[in-house]
Amino acid sequence: MTIGPVSLFDRVTSNQASGSAYLIHDFEQHFSETESPFEVVRLIGLLVDQTDLIRPTEASDALFSVGHSSQDRIWHMLGVLKRLDGSDADKVGFFKEHWSSTDDTYQYGGTVLYELKNLSSSEHFWSHLVDDEKAWMSSLGHRFTVYRGCDESRVDGVSWTTDRNVAESFAFGHRSIRNPSPVIVSAECHKCNVLLAVNDRDEFEVIVDPSMLENIWVTPFR
Repeated sequence: MTIGPVSLFDRVTSNQASGSAYLIHDFEQHFSETESPFEVVRLIGLLVDQTDLIRPTEASDALFSVGHSSQDRIWHMLGVLKRLDGSDADKVGFFKEHWSSTDDTYQYGGTVLYELKNLSSSEHFWSHLVDDEKAWMSSLGHRFTVYRGCDESRVDGVSWTTDRNVAESFAFGHRSIRNPSPVIVSAECHKCNVLLAVNDRDEFEVIVDPSMLENIWVTPFR
């Protein structure tokens, strides 16, 4: 069942007297039942109207204030991002800092792209790269190959890597995620289409809109 904007709005406003903490909990109970990434964005917007904004210095504490597994954390992270009372640069920094703590983000790929496309700019992108990430990105040409290890049903995800070995390590799955039909996807990416680059776990990860990739090849991996 999909929880529509009206029904969710009715729920959170009817419980408004219980305070923001209850509203957030109530919202989270239904977040995973949504189907459309754009519906997710609308639902987060309804929550924002009913809760206090979060200062940048409090964002990390807000993200981890409620226990979540790494697979559940992405939607809580998107909720905090919507409530973050900071500049676009603050929001990009928050997203980059915590992206690696999330897993199984495929179903939220559309929402992630929606948010990053609204926030990203060349200035924000480069300002949040640490020195080794700047060196890595500078070493790439304007056009380079990216790889994705995943199940064949998820080749259109947003997370890619410039290191094939990393893609291979994800092909069969990771942590509690298992891919019954593992594949390696390769594609050509223009650097201007990279929305975020993260290498805090030596995974050389880039987030890109898969529709912007070229020369895509899918190869079964055994």
